[in-house]
Amino acid sequence: MQAHAPLAPAELKVEDRLVGRRIIVTGAASGIGRSVAELFLRAGARVAALDRHRPEDLPGKALCLEADVTDPDAVERAVAAAASAFGGLDGLVNAAGIANTGAYAASKAGVISLTRSLAMREQVGPRYALGRIGEPLEIALAALYLSSAESSFVTGIVLAVDGGRSYH
Repeated sequence: MQAHAPLAPAELKVEDRLVGRRIIVTGAASGIGRSVAELFLRAGARVAALDRHRPEDLPGKALCLEADVTDPDAVERAVAAAASAFGGLDGLVNAAGIANTGAYAASKAGVISLTRSLAMREQVGPRYALGRIGEPLEIALAALYLSSAESSFVTGIVLAVDGGRSYH
């Protein structure tokens, strides 16, 4: 089976898919959260980009907010600020990771495992039906769909965006 190449951001025709939508993206300073924020901005959404470290240099007119998702008061203030600035909210993409007690140890083990997996990326790719590891933009595209009007009859699901890994 031949691996499908990931889409390049310039190839995507996402403009206007989220016009009028007001979305909060957590973890927006880097990684998947940043990719989601950038994609949603291109798609016309008003984005409140939330992270422990204020997201910088996002294209478009993102509302960049500093808040640690482990601090309920900070999150409440950030959500209130976003809702006030946008006149309401339509969606949330939780891309930030949090850790506490036993969850902290598990997340640390996950980071170590991820680091090892990335070190042997070419060996891991064949374990996926599509023959490669996913790119952050591909996860962002799924979040785009779930946050758009096109998913108006979709609720309460877990969407496996895993290149076929879950059945492979």
